[in-house]
Amino acid sequence: MTIRWETYALGLDEALRTFDPHAAGAKGVPAKENLSRTAVPCEIAGQKAFLKIHRSRSPLEGFKQALAPKSRQEARLARRLREVGGSAPEPLAAGWDARGSYLLTRELAGARPLNETEGSPALARALGALMARLHRVGLWHPDLHAGNLLVSTAPDASPWLTVADLPSAKLIPEMPKGLVLKSLAMLAASLPRFRNADLLRALKAYRTGTLPSRKARRRRVLALLAERERIWDRHWRSRTRRCTRTTGAFVATEAMVRRRDFPEASVTEALKAHRETLTGAGASRLLKKDGPTSVSRGAGVCVKASRKSRRSWIGANALWERDCATARPLAWVQEGFLITEDLSSSAREMDRWLAERWESLPPSVRRRFLQGLAAAFRKLGERGVWPSDAKACNLFVRQKDVGFEFPLVDTDGVRETRPSTAALSRTLVQLHLSTPRRVGRLARARFLRALTGKDWRGYARFVLRMARGRSILFQSEAGDVEEAQP
Repeated sequence: MTIRWETYALGLDEALRTFDPHAAGAKGVPAKENLSRTAVPCEIAGQKAFLKIHRSRSPLEGFKQALAPKSRQEARLARRLREVGGSAPEPLAAGWDARGSYLLTRELAGARPLNETEGSPALARALGALMARLHRVGLWHPDLHAGNLLVSTAPDASPWLTVADLPSAKLIPEMPKGLVLKSLAMLAASLPRFRNADLLRALKAYRTGTLPSRKARRRRVLALLAERERIWDRHWRSRTRRCTRTTGAFVATEAMVRRRDFPEASVTEALKAHRETLTGAGASRLLKKDGPTSVSRGAGVCVKASRKSRRSWIGANALWERDCATARPLAWVQEGFLITEDLSSSAREMDRWLAERWESLPPSVRRRFLQGLAAAFRKLGERGVWPSDAKACNLFVRQKDVGFEFPLVDTDGVRETRPSTAALSRTLVQLHLSTPRRVGRLARARFLRALTGKDWRGYARFVLRMARGRSILFQSEAGDVEEAQP
């Protein structure tokens, strides 16, 4: 099949007559690949280049590619952007046929994606300057995130940023304020390695001299942060919903939904071991049996039978997608089973861990524990997810080299929402009444202060008022333990 080529550099016509993009794409190691697109380094006419393949996945899509090839649109936009002072890769050639369209650009030596780069003041200023240039020339990119920006080194050793992906971008006469805010917030939401101070430097470099008053600058920052939170929420909710259908990470059938790296045979084996445990046979360990709810452990997985198993599956994936500590969800079975990884080899239930170790911990380790626990709950709130049942027995403790991690294992009460004052207060009461007495009042006050800041005294009064007349109840190896409050 003949490929039509449009060239933008000298000396490529002869090489392009025999160039096969699909063969070249199969040789290299893809930098990015999905069902519709591949980006891979290659070589043509002695030049190092980068090849992007847009595949046509249906006859209709092939027809659209023939009329308006994505590669040609991207190449022409990149050339126009370079002419008006923007920053884009140099296009070498664009081609298309019924199978798809192909774009060759000159390789950027030593370039790496921005989302894999640590933030720094110089990089933040370079990012702000780049966004100012792009918006000044009227570039609207609906998918401009850190993965689509490449960082290289300019001749003066300063960071230089290049927009690497332009198929959906376009030039418009003037950037409306709403699109400016959305574009900046979308980019800020994709920068996990940037601190807030770096984001403020980038915004200052972007808006230097255009916002005359401190109040106007503050309003712009607050609006940007609010829009960033909305983008995060939409992204995380969308990622969570994928756990109920067949996607690149999950396989859904009438009987179950499982992760692709957890085969159906492993699901069957885990369920068989769980049922054998309930009858008193098998090697698995029965952890809980309370009416229709049962939990067993064995062969590296934990199986929970519950009427709320589907809700637990969605809640666990909501935590996992937000990078909040939890047991990795592996499968949900329609009959009412949730299968997760077993944490027992690396972590322990928090109430039992505290009952056994708290009094022997040095003061410095106790402080790290309390600060880590407060940070874990702050992260849940910041990522728009909150548990309705956060008793100490539903949290595990995993001690790391420099701190602690607190996986949440009972996920049927997890909700995709930021906590209200009432929800936070209920959680604090649950923790207070499920934490062993040997964790004294001073340690509890330090935890409250680390979590709630200057409002900690108000929360402390509320917790004590709601817990008045009630006992602490937690689990130990000997069974349930009831104690008076400290």
